[in-house]
Amino acid sequence: MLNILLADNDYTYIENIFNKISLKLKENFDIIGICSSGDKVLEYILNTKIDIIILELNLPKVGGIDILKELKKRNINIPTIILSKNSDLVFKIKNSILILGYYFFFYLV
Repeated sequence: MLNILLADNDYTYIENIFNKISLKLKENFDIIGICSSGDKVLEYILNTKIDIIILELNLPKVGGIDILKELKKRNINIPTIILSKNSDLVFKIKNSILILGYYFFFYLV
């Protein structure tokens, strides 16, 4: 059973991701948290067993890049799928993502 944390401040978008995951993974996963702000993401990460994070970069309070930096600083290695609907943001921080050791991210149109 995979424990998945969804992090996005767009509820409709989170619903779409949840539905797609449900179709692909069937009953082999559990959405253990849905966070709409970065501070809540960090709270979940530090207090819950998480197998995968699906992370929007543009979150209020604590942004996605800051979350990735905190994970690296604390040597927490959780596979993370990085998402963004903002092409300008993706291109501005692409190098930061790569430097932190994350190699794949999705820009969603």
